[in-house]
Amino acid sequence: MRVLFLSSLVCLACVVPLTGAVAKPSAVAKPATPTEQKMAAILGPDAATCAPDSMSVAVLVHVRGLKDTRGRVRLELYSDHAEDFLKSGAALEAQHRVFRRIDVPTPAGGQAYICMALPEPGRYSMAVLHDRNNNGKLDIMNDGFGFPGNPKLSWAKPKVQQAMFAVDSGVGHLDVLLNYVAGLSVKPIGGRHTKE
Repeated sequence: MRVLFLSSLVCLACVVPLTGAVAKPSAVAKPATPTEQKMAAILGPDAATCAPDSMSVAVLVHVRGLKDTRGRVRLELYSDHAEDFLKSGAALEAQHRVFRRIDVPTPAGGQAYICMALPEPGRYSMAVLHDRNNNGKLDIMNDGFGFPGNPKLSWAKPKVQQAMFAVDSGVGHLDVLLNYVAGLSVKPIGGRHTKE
C-alpha cells in the first residue's frame, strides 16, 4: 500500500467539499468501551496499549468484512496532511513525518481488532489493507482496503479528509469496513456500506 496504491487507483467519483482552511476528520474515534476492548483478542505489537487500564494514546481499529483468512492485515498511519497521505513509508520516515505500520496475520471470523499506539493526541489519517497474497503492496484486483469513516469508494484513492480521524486522549475506537473489487465496482463483501 505504498506508491503502488497511489498509482493503482484513478478518481471517478471521490469528491469531498472543503469548507474553510481546516478540514474536519471524517471519523471521530470514540472512546473504546470496556466491552469493545474485551470482545475479541486485540492483535498487534501495541495490543497492551489498548488494554482497559492503559493510560496511553492509541486507537483500537475494528476491521470488518475480511474476505478470507489469507495473508495479512496492514494498518498504516499518516498525518492529516494531504501531501503525506498514502505516501511511501520510507519517504515519510526519511522526512521525519508521521508514519506507522502494523501487519498482523489475518484472523478467522471475518474481522479483527488491531491496536495502534499514536504519537500523541491529534488528527491522523489511516489506510487498512487486507494483503491477501502477503506481498506487502496493494494488488487492486485481489486485496481489500478501507479507511476510517468508511467512505464509499470508487476506482480512486480517497481524499485525506475521507480517511481522517481524531483521538483526544486515551484509547479511541474506529470501525473500518473493507472493500474489494467486484467486476467494475469497489465495494464491501455483500455490497453494502453499513455502520457497525
